[in-house]
Amino acid sequence: MARMKSGLPASSAPETMAASLLFLLVFCISLETVTRVRVADGKNSVWQAESDLQECIRRFAAEPCDAGEYRRTYKWGEIAVRAAPYPDVPEVMALEFRTVPKNGGRETVYRMLVAYGN
Repeated sequence: MARMKSGLPASSAPETMAASLLFLLVFCISLETVTRVRVADGKNSVWQAESDLQECIRRFAAEPCDAGEYRRTYKWGEIAVRAAPYPDVPEVMALEFRTVPKNGGRETVYRMLVAYGN
């Protein structure tokens, strides 16, 4: 059998270093671009609003509150909370949570009934 003589010629050390630096530079630029696009997209504020809303719901559900309206302000906007006693059941509160984004995005409304123990 005949032996095949195919192979790649060896590169010199400076060529290898230059290629590695080029790949590293392209990777860094692409990573920076993806990060900037994601931040400018505005979807991070939606995730942050959802997280803040869940935290606000946990706080209001855990501790008894008086009837009325409350507002919590955040970087992305605010959460408006309306608490009212449930009709004919004084120990149950009807809570309504409404997210109001600063940039005019979609509002989220969450309603729940909470029975506070004596």
